[in-house]
Amino acid sequence: MIQQSRGTTSKISHDRQIKNLTKILSTHDKADVLEFDRLFRDLLSKSYNWDLWGAAYIINGGCSDDTFDYFRSWLIGQGESIFYKSIESPETLIGVLKPKEEYEWEGLEYCAIDAYEKKTGEEFRLPDNPGDNEKNVTEPTGRKWDENELPTRFPKLWKVFSEHTEYESERIRPKKIDPSKIGATFNSIEIPRAEFWINELRKKGHDVTLRLLGELETNPEKLKTENYAGYLLQLKSRLTKNGMGILIKGIEKLNGQVKIEFETFDKKLSNIFKDLSLVLADLPAATLWTGNVEFSKQDWLDFLETGKIKSG
Repeated sequence: MIQQSRGTTSKISHDRQIKNLTKILSTHDKADVLEFDRLFRDLLSKSYNWDLWGAAYIINGGCSDDTFDYFRSWLIGQGESIFYKSIESPETLIGVLKPKEEYEWEGLEYCAIDAYEKKTGEEFRLPDNPGDNEKNVTEPTGRKWDENELPTRFPKLWKVFSEHTEYESERIRPKKIDPSKIGATFNSIEIPRAEFWINELRKKGHDVTLRLLGELETNPEKLKTENYAGYLLQLKSRLTKNGMGILIKGIEKLNGQVKIEFETFDKKLSNIFKDLSLVLADLPAATLWTGNVEFSKQDWLDFLETGKIKSG
């Protein structure tokens, strides 16, 4: 299906390929769409290795764990031949890529979800049982690297791309937000209790609740631990046992400050995610971030209004 969505042209825009793929998926029954999504996630897991990450680091001039996810999605979108050749030997990508371009594609991950929901009118739910390649995949396979050894580990890629790219420690990267993530650091000697987020969002008209992935609703008032990372915010009207919610990704105390990060896995919660960012912005001396951009409260409010990132 991926290859079919690319057509016969060697170059196709992401938007066009997603439209093509969604149309192709819509001609199949929902079991086939679910199977496509499972295979897609299996391929993401299969390509989770240090060699490919090193190649992506050279190609993109730095590569975070999230960017590596999007790089592998882009790679899947190039078709079976390129995908498997690059896993076997990442330097074969030289014949596919051009310097000064970015190679990441987050949107492809949601193609099957969109096709499924449009076709069935039902909410997409991740399967209870993950694919074989998804099980216990917490670390990349293969031998880990550091930046200093990349020129000798991938000499061909380095020769082509190092002339066009400055690396994380030396470059001012283009400002880029990640619409699926929002985090903040704010002044507080204590981590807010879990019900704080529930109550603040309810004030804004969202009847949300807290749930640990794979379990039933959690009463936030009974959640005594400060570290409630891993819990999901979900609408009470759309409770599911899958990960389609807003994940509390991480929480920590830092010398009189608290750092917290959220990630949404449900595009239908975009209004809640926006209001959650406003809750974060109202916290004492809050600095917000998304992608590689930091915002003061006023900068964030300006960004929400204009969609433009303040220069400087």
